[in-house]
Amino acid sequence: MTFEERLGQTLWIWYSLCVGAATKSGPKGLRRMSLTDIYRADAATLRRVGGFPEKMASRLADKDIDRAQEISDWCTDRQIRVIGLTDSAYPASLAEIENPPCVLYIRGKLPEFGEKPAFAVVGSRKRSDYGGHTAQTIAYELARQGFAVISGLARGIDTEAHKGAVKAGGYTVAVLGNGFDRCYPPENESMLEYIASAGTVISEYPPFSEITPSNFPVRNRIISALSSAVIVVEARQGSGALITAELARKQGRSVYSVPGLANSPWSKGSNELIRNGAKLISGARDVLEDFGFEPLCAPVSQAPSPFAEEDPPASLVEGEGPEARILRALKQGPKTTDELARLLQQDAGTLMGTLTLMEMKEDIRQTAGGLFRLV
Repeated sequence: MTFEERLGQTLWIWYSLCVGAATKSGPKGLRRMSLTDIYRADAATLRRVGGFPEKMASRLADKDIDRAQEISDWCTDRQIRVIGLTDSAYPASLAEIENPPCVLYIRGKLPEFGEKPAFAVVGSRKRSDYGGHTAQTIAYELARQGFAVISGLARGIDTEAHKGAVKAGGYTVAVLGNGFDRCYPPENESMLEYIASAGTVISEYPPFSEITPSNFPVRNRIISALSSAVIVVEARQGSGALITAELARKQGRSVYSVPGLANSPWSKGSNELIRNGAKLISGARDVLEDFGFEPLCAPVSQAPSPFAEEDPPASLVEGEGPEARILRALKQGPKTTDELARLLQQDAGTLMGTLTLMEMKEDIRQTAGGLFRLV
């Protein structure tokens, strides 16, 4: 990277730190003034010419770039790209929304989103086996046909969507609600690293920034804007996936929803989406046909677990590491995620991270019915 490129990267980071995430004033200011002119201007000029609010203009009038330089050096050392809103590499579909991120931090290769449809597959963090398997199957079929699958790397449906795309050998994009200095949730670290090497990981948050609950609804506008359509697989009432669906509608994207049982708490939100106009689908085939593509494979139905409930043997709960305990449990026969969590007395979210890593190592395999078995 040349000196001019490093300086430009530092200025973009400085600007994003001053204006913050998801503001309308940040993008508007860049339409009225160049980044260089903004850096040179005083507070009065920034208010008069750039239209910046008083507090934002005051922050921009402080030309201290030390923190931005530290972040820039940290990103450069780790091969994290920093793309500003006016850069040619910035995704056009994202730049067109009302409040696009002024800066994107990127690991991996950013695809050309306008060349081919890309699909978001989202849902609740807490999910049923049916929802997990359905999300994974839809993502698998989309990725197998060469479409990018976009999600948020969160627990639950997001994780299953990324897993489906990875299993298909396809392309997946993870949009984070935090900076690259850590993985959230931590159990998805191996998946994040894999996606960074074979797909794309994106964040608008600089490293070492605070993780707050408000980050995640804010980042959802990026997921919907990068997508041609949003597919909600399973969403409780109040789920962040419903925010993504609403943002997609406002951005002119198609919204699809997979129905669930009428009395299921897992599907109250996604069923409500259908009542409010989202298109009901049973799998990727319905979406692909809407976009004029012939599906390569049909959806796979969710098979019920044939195994009865029983108290976990002590040998499965105690001793050795988590992978060894999972292998011992599966020697008794295939199990669903929920069955393994109960047998091993382990948090389902943490367990999913271990299962994903073991699948990548090909120690275990998930069947069409959502059961894990030994390879």
